[in-house]
Amino acid sequence: MEDKKKPSVRQASNKRRTESKVVVLDRLLIDSWAYADLSGNAAKVLLRFMCKRQVQVSPAAGKRPKRTVILNNGKITYSYDEAEKHGYSRGTFARIIDSLVDHGFIDIAESGAGLFRSATYYALSERWQKWNTPDFVESPRKKRTGQIGFKLGHPSYKK
Repeated sequence: MEDKKKPSVRQASNKRRTESKVVVLDRLLIDSWAYADLSGNAAKVLLRFMCKRQVQVSPAAGKRPKRTVILNNGKITYSYDEAEKHGYSRGTFARIIDSLVDHGFIDIAESGAGLFRSATYYALSERWQKWNTPDFVESPRKKRTGQIGFKLGHPSYKK
């Protein structure tokens, strides 16, 4: 019986891609206390979020400096299945997401429901710049209230 090894993350992700192979990180982010306080796994997942952003750079105009705009902010997805492919258990991934939200790197734009295969949408945030200061605005993960399921108005609701 032949022992089939699972391909490593690097081998699995070396397929041809059309998106850029470059991830640009702000030095302020790397040198921040919020980033230094992240666990190693949380820092790696943050990099994955940075890879998923679509960035457009607006040129400088007059006195206005060059600006970077994230085109898909609030529509970035990172599923639990995808996290498992990168080697994170579901529990570990949930703790990582909580840590990234608590440190101000991401916000949950729209909470999904895994049971119903609706995705959670994330937004990259600048709140990390004020982390651990009195000006920091907390944005805890919202807990579900009420009934979960297909209700009138849900995209997958069929009568």
